[in-house]
Amino acid sequence: MTTQISDESFRFALDKALKEQGYKKAERNKKINEYMLVRLKDRDFWLDYEEKLARDAQKKEEVPLEADEQKEFVSWFRQTYPGVLIFAIPNGGSRHQWEGGHLKIQGVTPGIPDLYVPEWHLWIEMKRQKGWELSEEQEAMRRYLVDKAKDSWILGLGCEDAKKKIVDFL
Repeated sequence: MTTQISDESFRFALDKALKEQGYKKAERNKKINEYMLVRLKDRDFWLDYEEKLARDAQKKEEVPLEADEQKEFVSWFRQTYPGVLIFAIPNGGSRHQWEGGHLKIQGVTPGIPDLYVPEWHLWIEMKRQKGWELSEEQEAMRRYLVDKAKDSWILGLGCEDAKKKIVDFL
């Protein structure tokens, strides 16, 4: 971690160091001015970089996380259809390698959609509103569930999209 010092303290320390190395006053001033220009450019670079990071973080916050969208959707679904069971399949997320292997042995299968409504034979894959992508396993599972199992499958791009698709499905 670096400690920030004022420009004046930096100038003073640099002048002292250059003086100890035998530089004359005119040479020291020239070198100090060169260092100060670099320091200012460096400071501007880091300020610009920090602003970019803040903008990127804000953009990411503008698009809710998939998990947040799914929580909101499940809450809406349970209020709107109180007698209809909907449940999540905790198939994703990061896990320790041992736990992932253990779950695989127990039957966890890649590509299974996030939610299931047994009464309607409906699978729901939730994704973020933007920046989403279906994995190869998810696409293969979609084909299997629709073609072979004769179930229905929808892709909800955020809570609002999933709500609309449920209403359209019914």
